[in-house]
Amino acid sequence: MKQIGLVVILLCLLSGSVRAQSGVDVFYSTSSTDSAAGSSLELGLGETGSIFVWVTNGDLGPIEGLGLNFLSSVSAILQATGFNIEDPVGRWTGFPLTGDLGDLVTGSNVISLGLLAGDTGILPNETLLHGEITFQATAAGLTDLSIQEGRGVIAVDGAAPSSLRFGSATVTVSAVPEPGSALIGVLGVSALLLRRRR
Repeated sequence: MKQIGLVVILLCLLSGSVRAQSGVDVFYSTSSTDSAAGSSLELGLGETGSIFVWVTNGDLGPIEGLGLNFLSSVSAILQATGFNIEDPVGRWTGFPLTGDLGDLVTGSNVISLGLLAGDTGILPNETLLHGEITFQATAAGLTDLSIQEGRGVIAVDGAAPSSLRFGSATVTVSAVPEPGSALIGVLGVSALLLRRRR
């Protein structure tokens, strides 16, 4: 009797039916190589920067569709200059939609038809870099970056994910003095130092 119970447990483990599903996580990182690098970024006014989008697939099947919007809470602070999808040919079928650029990116959408089409999507137990959003800091202040499901479907093995979690990030843009006013400041300090010497 114990042997039959062990065989049933072993078959369940092999089929994956006992494994808990943890869903899909889509989140930001400041690094293209480390998904846990953090999600706070500081820039000076006029500088360019990047934030990276990562995806963890904790479900039992591959992610076959990923329609996303990347949003900024204060639209005047950042202007998106590009969104590049990582490994678009090896991972996704056809031509992935990078989306429309604005304060960030809306309408990004990728699909995978699987190994028969020569792509993989995002397989179970994978944490992969999905893409890079580049932007310019156009006003001083703080903005929160969020992620939401977009116009395309988010699908795991032909169905909705067991759960779907979106991360967030913050970008702080500080006002930096204009070159003219910085030069005046340097000249003023220099004049004071010369006067002190005399």
